[in-house]
Order: sequence, then structure tokens, then C-alpha cells
Amino acid sequence: MKGTKLTWVMIAMCLLSIGKTMAQDVHFSQYYNAPMLVNAANTGLMSDDNYRMGANYRNQWAAVPVPYSSFSVFTDYQLFRKDTKNSWLAFGLAMFNDKAGDGSMSLLSAQGSMAYHIQMYSNRILSFGFYGAFVQRSVNFDYLTFDAQWDGFSFNKSLANKEQNGIASTSFA
Repeated sequence: MKGTKLTWVMIAMCLLSIGKTMAQDVHFSQYYNAPMLVNAANTGLMSDDNYRMGANYRNQWAAVPVPYSSFSVFTDYQLFRKDTKNSWLAFGLAMFNDKAGDGSMSLLSAQGSMAYHIQMYSNRILSFGFYGAFVQRSVNFDYLTFDAQWDGFSFNKSLANKEQNGIASTSFA
């Protein structure tokens, strides 16, 4: 009976958290090696240690002229785990950088996360997690060619591209 109540509480929480989201984070094919990038509730969710640190690197599509490259580092740690046997608080920090294509399109993100874990039974843990991030995106239009620069035989970079020049950058939290 207790398990049924817990299931309904979790379903209600999921339904309340559904909203319109428009984002895509960097992802690694071995997602289990980047737990905080998958879900903020994974912060500090480890059974053997009080902290962990890690790094990930991905180089994708090496055959194209400028391959995609992604790098991340993260660390998280538990607080109050020894004081209370069945609940603990955890904090984490992560940074990742993603570069792609001829225009050096890049994404740089620094994020902090917090999670609270409650050991319900010996094999069940209820976890809540939150994270916030500062993100910077940029692209260098000087490295790109556009259809206005096609002279009939090749792309001529000396022709006006009729597009924005220089580096375009935006930042957001």
C-alpha cells in the first residue's frame, strides 16, 4: 500500500513539472559518465563515496573539414550523509564547451546543481534536483561563405556576403 501511494505522489510531481521547454544540452553517447548533465537529481547520488569528479571528451564526424568537439568537467559532493542515515543534500558544478563547424560555432556553459535525496527503502531513493546555468553561444561569420559569394565557378571570399560580419555572441542564464 505504501508503494502505491509513493507511485501516485511521483506521478503527480511529474505531471506538475511538465511545461513548455525549448532547449537541448550537450549530450555524450556514454551518458552514464555524465550524470549531472542527464538530470540534476543525479547530483551526489552515489553509494560508495562522498564526492566524485570527472571529464568527458567527444570528437564527432572527423571526416568533415571542421569536426565537432565537445568537452566537459564536473564535480559533485554530498553533505550531511553521515549525520543522517536516510537523507542527504548534494551540490555540484559542471562546465562544458562545444565547438562545431567552419564558423567556430561554440557553446560554453557553467552550471551549478543541488539535489536532495531521501532513502525510502533499502532499494528506493526519492531525489529532487535543481540546476541553473550561465551559457554563452557564439559564431564567427568571417569564416563562413554564403551564396552571394558564388561567382559561378567557386566561392570568392572577396565578394560581399550580404550577411552579418564578425562574431555574433549571446549570453543567457
